[in-house]
Amino acid sequence: MDPVFGKLVAMEGDDGGGKTTFVKHLMEKHPEYVYSREPGGSQASEQIRSLLLSDEGRTIDPATRLHLFWASRAENINKVIRPALLAGKIVVTDRFDASTFAYQIGGDGQGDLAPLFWQIREFHLRYLPIKYLFFNLPSSVAEERLRKRSGESNHFDEQGRAYRNKVSRHYSVFFFDRRVRYSHLKFNSDLPESEMLAGAYEMFQRLIA
Repeated sequence: MDPVFGKLVAMEGDDGGGKTTFVKHLMEKHPEYVYSREPGGSQASEQIRSLLLSDEGRTIDPATRLHLFWASRAENINKVIRPALLAGKIVVTDRFDASTFAYQIGGDGQGDLAPLFWQIREFHLRYLPIKYLFFNLPSSVAEERLRKRSGESNHFDEQGRAYRNKVSRHYSVFFFDRRVRYSHLKFNSDLPESEMLAGAYEMFQRLIA
């Protein structure tokens, strides 16, 4: 396996936490970085994204959905992320595998699929030095922000508080797991936007140092 020279940082957290706002801030501040999103990133991955976030995606079998998220991620890694890392680039992705665990295992109540998740993760990510910046805020605040947000939305945005609470709990499960425990920083994003951006940038700099 070729050595990986760049750095990969995934922005994670519930919808409304400020991840995408911060990524846009980074794009302005650091246009030299490589940016991606999940699901999506590469041409084929974006096509899978369209299916997953469509009305049809709402009724896909949970195991099929899990495999589709990983298929999108594998294509994104091979076509976008790994080439950039091998070129020494810093890669920033809006969501990554923590979101898949939190939403598809936790939010969807598919705990039986957790062993499969970790098995697939080991196959695809064992050589990627991933760092995570986790945008943490109460579910009630996330819901309020989503109500005020305009633009792209999907069936995941329509879920209620019980679903979001399960998502939040499973983010904690993911980041406490020994396989990822020491690779993340947790950031309280329940702040005015300017303070949130400044605080997140400080933690981001620590992750890429």
